[in-house]
Amino acid sequence: MNIIMKYKYCAYSPHHVTAFFSPKYTPGDTLTTGSIGAGIVVEPGVTACTGGETKIPTDTARKALKLLNYKNGVYIREPLPVGVGYASSAATAISASLAISVHTGSSIIKSLQAAHIAEVELSTGLGDVLAISCGVGIAVRIRPGAPGVGSVDCFQIPGSISILSLEWGRMHTARLIDALKGYSREAEKSLERLIEHMSFEVFIEEAERFSEATKSHGILGRNRDIIKRTPGLIGFYTKKTVTIIFVEDNYIRDSIEYLANYKLIPRILEPSVSPPKVWVERIGDSKESSKV
Repeated sequence: MNIIMKYKYCAYSPHHVTAFFSPKYTPGDTLTTGSIGAGIVVEPGVTACTGGETKIPTDTARKALKLLNYKNGVYIREPLPVGVGYASSAATAISASLAISVHTGSSIIKSLQAAHIAEVELSTGLGDVLAISCGVGIAVRIRPGAPGVGSVDCFQIPGSISILSLEWGRMHTARLIDALKGYSREAEKSLERLIEHMSFEVFIEEAERFSEATKSHGILGRNRDIIKRTPGLIGFYTKKTVTIIFVEDNYIRDSIEYLANYKLIPRILEPSVSPPKVWVERIGDSKESSKV
């Protein structure tokens, strides 16, 4: 019996939750337009594969595929909600673009740049693609722009720390950028201090300071005091409509139970330990596949 083999081309991208950022615009140049700042790169992430039923959950991913002149089917699985603050637009655009790159044999950098351009043109993000391209723990965006143009460094979050998140609704990124006009210098001060020390302790101090300065915690209302009493709390910050909470790892169960008592149901996030990745699955009649 003849077995018909075919291939499925896939890619995976973690998410990113920025803590502080300063927009940097270059009129007429989407590659150098971006932002500087810092945030955390986290999982679960987005998986995209070619072929089969088409599912593209964000306009940014659709735009990136259009920029790459790809018109065939792509299926994207996004485990986190869109429009909350997890950089879902960037993560879906990255995974879709990279899946196409491995399918067509095109440049990885060009594919990442397509995701960045799509973000800038649709006002869904400025620096998330660059941050995710580094892919590990805390991403520090030093020079604005797309991957291959901007500059980013990253370092691991200590293994003794767990990450929780709470969501409060949805907000378009353009609205966030407008709300934070006038706070660029605050973000740059935070970035300067973080670059000097490159430590988790300084990161969370500056993330909290920026949230306070920009009144980002205002969305929490009475829940702010509840969060402050979380068992094992190390620190927390708010971006858009998501609050990131860092707790000591041995308090993770107590923290979740405590928040649940106040009807606050957190997600558990994991720090990413690698950049986005691509692979090929060989599919036969057996329905088995392998990654290479």
